[in-house]
Amino acid sequence: MIEGGLYHPIRLDQPTITFPGTEGGSNWGGAAYDPKSGYIFVNTSNFGQVTTLVKWNGRVAYQPGGLGGRFQQPSTGLMCQRPPWGQLNAVDTATGRIVWQSVLGVTDSLPEGLRNTGRHGTGGAVVTAGGLIFIGSTDDSRFRAFEARNGREIWTTKLDASAHATPITYRRQYVAIASTGGSYHNSPRTSDALTAFALPPTP
Repeated sequence: MIEGGLYHPIRLDQPTITFPGTEGGSNWGGAAYDPKSGYIFVNTSNFGQVTTLVKWNGRVAYQPGGLGGRFQQPSTGLMCQRPPWGQLNAVDTATGRIVWQSVLGVTDSLPEGLRNTGRHGTGGAVVTAGGLIFIGSTDDSRFRAFEARNGREIWTTKLDASAHATPITYRRQYVAIASTGGSYHNSPRTSDALTAFALPPTP
């Protein structure tokens, strides 16, 4: 067995275990930046993965093959590792310090009280001038709002499909998210919608 630290390369013809796997921590959804606090907000996936590099006679000389996959139960899709499996993180750009981390996502198939596991996520967040973070991302079909200063989840709603996308916000205060399911998380494709939310009118 070969042990390695950060950025240890995947070995040829030898299984390599990485935490997080090749889909995380962060992914293509990117990060949101708050100029007031100097914080960057990014969601991460924490699940481990086994990858093997093999020779290939195609357009590239090597590709993943052989032994590989996530630490996951095929029948249930549950990860075989300690949660949280997904998180929302705030990082202070002045110091590089993690300011807070919040669990992002629930596993509906688990019993009540054990569902706060975090979930697979693809898609970033937006942060508003009023200090709210809006994010879909997770494969649990939820859309959420967090307080930017402390990471407290203050609002969540169930969508018709998972929102593997980055939301948009405009005017004062509308926020919209596309929810279609799918992606490489194999979320059910149960919708094809763009949903907009608005703050209630002030008295």
